[in-house]
Amino acid sequence: MEGTSPADSRLRISKLAEFADKHSELFFLRYELTESARFVRPLMLILALVYMLFAGPDWFLLRDARIFGSIVVIRLTVASSILALYLVISSEKNYQVYPWLLTVCEMIASTGFVLILMKYPAPDFRIHTFWASLLIWCFVLVPNRWLYIVFASIYTGVIFLGMAVYYLSPLNPSHFSAAVYFVTLSIGLAAVSSHRMNSYKRSTYAALEALAKLSETDGLTGLYNRNGFDRRLREKMASLTHSSQDLALIMIDLDDFKQINDQWGHQYGDSVLVALANHLRTAVPPEGTLARWGGEEFIVLLPGYNLDQASKTAEELRKHLAEQRYAHDTGVTASFGVAVAEHGESCESLLRRADELLYLAKAGGKNRVASDHTALTKELAKTP
Repeated sequence: MEGTSPADSRLRISKLAEFADKHSELFFLRYELTESARFVRPLMLILALVYMLFAGPDWFLLRDARIFGSIVVIRLTVASSILALYLVISSEKNYQVYPWLLTVCEMIASTGFVLILMKYPAPDFRIHTFWASLLIWCFVLVPNRWLYIVFASIYTGVIFLGMAVYYLSPLNPSHFSAAVYFVTLSIGLAAVSSHRMNSYKRSTYAALEALAKLSETDGLTGLYNRNGFDRRLREKMASLTHSSQDLALIMIDLDDFKQINDQWGHQYGDSVLVALANHLRTAVPPEGTLARWGGEEFIVLLPGYNLDQASKTAEELRKHLAEQRYAHDTGVTASFGVAVAEHGESCESLLRRADELLYLAKAGGKNRVASDHTALTKELAKTP
């Protein structure tokens, strides 16, 4: 039974700057991809275009058609991987493959950088050390999982220094030592910066989730409040347009609860509401959503339930509540209104029908269930 927001323990951040709970991490990745797509998508197109435009300087520096042709092939490969990433970002459904595809794209870009460097007859090792370090820092700026950022950074540093040892030998020892120092420093700073940035983003996300939970949770019972239930009702109603699944609504109002408050005080009345909410929480089916609608009213949303199933569930809840006893040997009964969403119906209409049926249950003597097909409903509907 869905009665409260997800537990805060799910939003604990691990040492890898990720949520310890895998489902929470996936939800965050979808959220981040949706938010970052606004600037990452156009950035991908700009990067692909700029990367290809660098072929111009390649030609003027080399003046060799064969070498230039191979460089163009490398640049086209890298640009194609960037465009593939652009297509993935265009759909938030691909949030699960986005991190590793981005990492593959970064590795292709690093490999292309090294391969192009090897095409030059006399590259300046110091200048290209700067470019390798800059490439590592670019990985930090693009949203990705921390472990993947570190991996791509180490990969870039290793293949660049490996290329230098293999292709640029003999190297000036002081130049190579300086390159190792700057590349290692770049990797270390990138790892620390990305770790802090990823941790901060998840902390902010967790804080927003906590605020959302607070705004959707009833302070007394811990159930969803009206705002929280309303959002879930609208989500379920919207999904009905894409499926033939039934959706039932049960409105519950405690009978003569004012007498308990008047006789024993509001503090005692609150304790009864808390205990009663716990009874409902255990009795409502697991797929249902329970909320405190306001005062002594509760509401249950049952996806996949037709009118007969929902009416039977409401009757079971009615009996369950009537059997409970509280302090001072107090018992509380409740009246129920049951309605099932019709095709094309609005949330307001469904709530209004359930509320009208609840009123009929009250008018019929209380402690009973009224639904669209009950004899009570038909009889009372004829009453002027």
